[in-house]
Amino acid sequence: MGGFTLLHPWLLLGIAAVSLPVIIHLIGRRRAPVVFFAAIEFLAAVNKRLARREKIRQILLLILRALAILALVFGVTRPVKQLSMISGNSKRNVALVIDTSASMAYQKDGLSLLENAKKLAGAMLSHLQPGDKATIITAGKEVRSLLSTPTSDITMSQSLLNHIEQTEGSADLGMAMDLALSQFADSQSKVTLVVVSDLAKNSFNSLRPTALTTLPEVRLIDAAKRKTLIALDNCAIENVSVESSPNSVNERRFSVSIRNYGANAVSGRGIELIINGEVKLRGYVDVAANSMATKLFTYQFAKSGVYDVTLRLLSDVNDGYQVDDLFFLGIEIVAGVKVLAVNGAPSVTPYNDEFFFFERALASVPKGDPFIDLQIVNVAFLNSGASDLSKYDVVVLANVGTLPEQIVAKLVSFIMAGGGLFFTLGDNIQFERANKLFGNLLPHPLRDLHLADDPAARTPPLGIASIDWDHPILRSLETTAEDSLRSSRTSRYFNLDVGADRNTRIILQFDNGAPALVEAQPKGKGRVMMLTTSIDRDMSDLVLRPIFPALIQRTMRYLAKSIEQTGRLALRQGETAKISMPTGFNTLALITPSKERRIFTSSPQHNITINGLNEVGYYRAEIIHANKYLREPRLDIGVCATLAESDFTPVQTAKVAAALGKNSSGDNFAISVGISDIDNPFEVRGISSLFLLAVCLIFISESLLASRG
Repeated sequence: MGGFTLLHPWLLLGIAAVSLPVIIHLIGRRRAPVVFFAAIEFLAAVNKRLARREKIRQILLLILRALAILALVFGVTRPVKQLSMISGNSKRNVALVIDTSASMAYQKDGLSLLENAKKLAGAMLSHLQPGDKATIITAGKEVRSLLSTPTSDITMSQSLLNHIEQTEGSADLGMAMDLALSQFADSQSKVTLVVVSDLAKNSFNSLRPTALTTLPEVRLIDAAKRKTLIALDNCAIENVSVESSPNSVNERRFSVSIRNYGANAVSGRGIELIINGEVKLRGYVDVAANSMATKLFTYQFAKSGVYDVTLRLLSDVNDGYQVDDLFFLGIEIVAGVKVLAVNGAPSVTPYNDEFFFFERALASVPKGDPFIDLQIVNVAFLNSGASDLSKYDVVVLANVGTLPEQIVAKLVSFIMAGGGLFFTLGDNIQFERANKLFGNLLPHPLRDLHLADDPAARTPPLGIASIDWDHPILRSLETTAEDSLRSSRTSRYFNLDVGADRNTRIILQFDNGAPALVEAQPKGKGRVMMLTTSIDRDMSDLVLRPIFPALIQRTMRYLAKSIEQTGRLALRQGETAKISMPTGFNTLALITPSKERRIFTSSPQHNITINGLNEVGYYRAEIIHANKYLREPRLDIGVCATLAESDFTPVQTAKVAAALGKNSSGDNFAISVGISDIDNPFEVRGISSLFLLAVCLIFISESLLASRG
């Protein structure tokens, strides 16, 4: 066949089957006996004409049946046009690179791009002649060579090709091309480098000049088989920001950014807000080509708690890449806080009262934040037995030097049940008595009252030197809190016996290293914190600093377990997460979306650095205490698909050629792109379908002709 070759020439043996209809025809030709009847001699002429027609019909049927067999045989042998690129007498070296990255999961015409790529690559391998050599490199999460050296065993190569699977991550086609060409470094023959990919430009970022003396011929094969090489249609949720609403403490506003990476505008694309797996709101958005739009959702949560929030783009027939259509995040709706403040040094002069600044700090809750309900009492109120601590979330003991033992016992029960306790100190505190009275309720035993601002000793007041920004009460306050905290001046404070065997966390430290604010290991389910100076102006001017209201409000909410502690809103695949562990816990377990448990241990700074979160979805958190797994939904992590694979804008051949460089003679690379059945030399352009269509037409004709017999 001039200009054609057969993929399965051995099937031409089927031509022998053409003899079957001939044999059947000859067997069917039996001479009928001749009997003379005088009465029907007048029909002889008619019979002769009918016999000639029947003979012609039988010959036509024989020809049609023979042609049907021939067409079927040639169809299954798969005749294709000969390709000059990989045919001829010279032996060819073909380096085949297959993109298996996440973007190759893009669905087009019912098939993924990876399935298309494997078919295109298989068709190319089928054109190789005996003696040609090929190697196969896959580029996905890792760059791998399926063959240690190039092989002439095309059957084995095709088998390896069929077992290639989808991987995660982005493709480093530059490294893959280097590896493919390195396997032909010692070859004297010219190398044809074939890259079958979605041709997204971000996969070609790491191209490097080749070391081969003879420049390879480079063919870029489009797995999407686009007739015009433009960006594939794809929209993705790029980001979601969440804001509180001034209308209600339980209302949140979700601002969703949708980016259109495609070359065509998108109209009326649906998007849903899903809360704990249930669709709550749905909207629609228009996005111009290669542009971004924003959709706003406002939702009123019924009550406080931790919620899974998922934003989802509705499926679209033109958008074949759906993994970036989902965005996962966690939202915590916190409740209001009830605080019982016990004043150990009340004063009729407002400025001298222990709670003057404290009360005003809690009264300045920003609009939209949950309430903080403060009740100030004296020690006599507690002694009267009129207080029911279970009605409160936090108890504050400010400069309280003594309490009845039964009240201390109530405080212990209060902490064990999950309440919060906050100690502040002052002149009424005698450290020996306080240590004996409060015992293990204190984060550390108290020592002497230290005079920092001592003119005789020429020692100045102390500022704040060390700040634990990872603690929930300070997280996200760096820009506004640091100068304010460091500029504060403390003249007196209580030293602590930090050598005692207590598990604590120092949140603030003075210039001399002494603790200023410290948190104890949980007593039961509760939390305990202590400020080693006073909350009036007697010992420190911290109460006069701009940060004091926010610091006190967040401290009360933290002690009440009513401060938002959810992590980053937009954690993408492969990004690093830093989790600040609750005081007293140093081991975190994450249950992956596929139900695998992964264990992480915190550093001495109470932080856990988490890497390798490549699975998309929600990771459920558990903290480990006394060898028990305790569910902690506040530390759940939502991981969204990376956007590195979302942009399908194709690479330009000129940039590929420039990146690959020139040889010593100054020759440029020969780079071409196969994007359609016409200009893709590795697309099987066989005429098998025409032969099979001919079989159908022949059988129809044969049936019609046979029915006339």
